[in-house]
Parts: sequence; C-alpha cells; structure tokens
Amino acid sequence: MMSRATCLHHLAIFRYLSISVLMLWLTGCATLAPNYEKPKIHITSIQVLEPDGFTQKFSVGLRLINPNSTSLQLSGMFYSISLEGYEVISGVTNQIPSVPGYSSTDFTVETSTNLINSIRFISDVLQHPKKQLNYELKAKMQGSNLFSSTTVVETGQIQLNH
Repeated sequence: MMSRATCLHHLAIFRYLSISVLMLWLTGCATLAPNYEKPKIHITSIQVLEPDGFTQKFSVGLRLINPNSTSLQLSGMFYSISLEGYEVISGVTNQIPSVPGYSSTDFTVETSTNLINSIRFISDVLQHPKKQLNYELKAKMQGSNLFSSTTVVETGQIQLNH
C-alpha cells in the first residue's frame, strides 16, 4: 500500500504533466494560426430539382479551394445563399471530399428553399426592380476535430438583363 506522501507526490507529477501537455497543445495551435488561410468556396452551378410540396429543391455545385499546404478534412458544413439580404436557400452536408494542399475539389449538395424568405425576396424584387442582384454564400465548415470550425463568406452580384 502506498503512503499518503507517495500518493500526493504522484498526484503532483500528474498535474504537472497534464498542464505541460495542455500548454504544448495550445502553443502548437497558436503557432499554426498565423500561417493558416481560410478555405474559399464558390458556387459553380445551380440546378432546379423536383419540388417537394411547397419546398423547391436545388442541386448546388460548389468548388472548395484549399490555399494551405496541408490536406483539408471536413466533417460537415452548414451553408446558406442569400439574395438581396434574404436567406432563400440553406442546407447541411456531411459528405465533403477531402481537399489536398494547394488544390480544389468540386462537389454538389442538395438544398431547399426557405419559403417565407423566398416570398419576401420575390415581393421586394417585383416592387423594386433591379439591374443586378447581390448574393452571399455563407458556409460554416467543421473540421474533423472539434476545435477547427471556420466560416467562409463569398459575396458578389448577378447581372440581370432587362
């Protein structure tokens, strides 16, 4: 049986090692952060699918660009597309291919409309005709570990021919 002094000594060593490992881990994350560049995401296509009740479904083609030297492994993504400030399309996926360093990959996601915001958007465009529409693609991407979540936003304009 160990003495009380021996148990306290082992507990002190365990605490010291735990704190040391935690500090090394935090230092490693801090030194990697300055060199890390957020991935980029672009819409490459939008295809209308069969509606499901009052919900219109789309197949959205996306290009995920990895500007870093290490492979990008994502476990999931929440994404939304807004037109003129109205979030009209949103969805989630956990089927994202890995992207090697300094590379890109194309993939598609199935998504659906937000009925109320779509009606608001259409009403706004009918009341105030525009020559161009502002869009925003927002993607919250979750890395393969718990602490590597990042949000990427792409904005632009769609020219309308009148």
